[in-house]
Amino acid sequence: MNSNLHAKIIENENCFELIIAYNEIFLNMIKNIKEKKWIPDKKIWRFKKDNEIIRIIISYLKSLNYQIHFIRYNEQNNEKNNIQNLKELHAKLISRNFSTRTINQYLYYNSDFLRFIKKEPVNIKSQDIHNYLAYLLNTLKMTSSTVNVAYSALKFYYGQIIDSEIFEFIKRPKKPKTLPQILTQNEVKKILEINNNLKHKSILTLTYSSGLRVSEVVKLKFADLDFEKGTIFIRQSKGRKDRLTIFSKKAQLILSQYIKEYRPTYWLFEGWSSKTHLSIRSAQKIFENSVKKANIKKEVSIHSLRHSFATHLLENGVDIRYIQELLGHSSVRTTEIYTHLSKSKLFNITSPFDNI
Repeated sequence: MNSNLHAKIIENENCFELIIAYNEIFLNMIKNIKEKKWIPDKKIWRFKKDNEIIRIIISYLKSLNYQIHFIRYNEQNNEKNNIQNLKELHAKLISRNFSTRTINQYLYYNSDFLRFIKKEPVNIKSQDIHNYLAYLLNTLKMTSSTVNVAYSALKFYYGQIIDSEIFEFIKRPKKPKTLPQILTQNEVKKILEINNNLKHKSILTLTYSSGLRVSEVVKLKFADLDFEKGTIFIRQSKGRKDRLTIFSKKAQLILSQYIKEYRPTYWLFEGWSSKTHLSIRSAQKIFENSVKKANIKKEVSIHSLRHSFATHLLENGVDIRYIQELLGHSSVRTTEIYTHLSKSKLFNITSPFDNI
């Protein structure tokens, strides 16, 4: 058995939760299970509490040689006590005006940590933290970005609530220094033009042409578009900040056509009803299908459109501080990654030797 493949199934009172690293074969296996939901904040799958569904999932995992860690509700370490312990954390996060997404993440990882370590918060040692972070990284194969969220969640709780110094000698897991994958302008054009569905085309067009995060594009309201000024208002995005970004003239033409045909009232891109916005996963799937249709072989995600927007602006000579404002980065250091990606002008520089 391949011991590198691990999955954790948690049986709660009303549902099953599955923690598993990304596996395209497994995703194809479960696509016909209707009663499931991807929870992006927690990076978990949630399934209806049905013995037949869980039997199918376990059989799929076993066929792929996964080691399955199964935790039943009544085996979890004083779950009610854990919830009580985290009430103070919840209140503190709300009083500090943290986003709903961050609150959910911090509560989840602290609760999961207590289940894992089977101790009361006041009895936690630094080695317990090390063991949990190693478990997330090495056993569950979570990305370094996800493990960093868990680190921040635990550090906040044990530093701010428990007033413990256990994090004094625990270093944040290092992120690998990888550059994001960038699409060329021709590749972006192919992805957009391959779409016959006007709604799908509009979603991807706005994501690229305005440099939006997927969470921003799905939560756009009809009123956020200003055709006259050529701007889009982004509300309470990452870091709880509002910002304005550009609304391109070509994008305006496509969006005008979309609005005329779909007649959105509140949410620009409605979900299953006019009362809900499109889900993040739906937007990601639209992009993935478009990339496949366009026959692009790069390992890209919908976030690559935002990376490509920034890189193409830089290549066109736009000042990096303007790009920082458009992207909503707090620090220009975050934006500077695109200077490593923008190569077209770099290789056009004339060597001083040629002028001798």
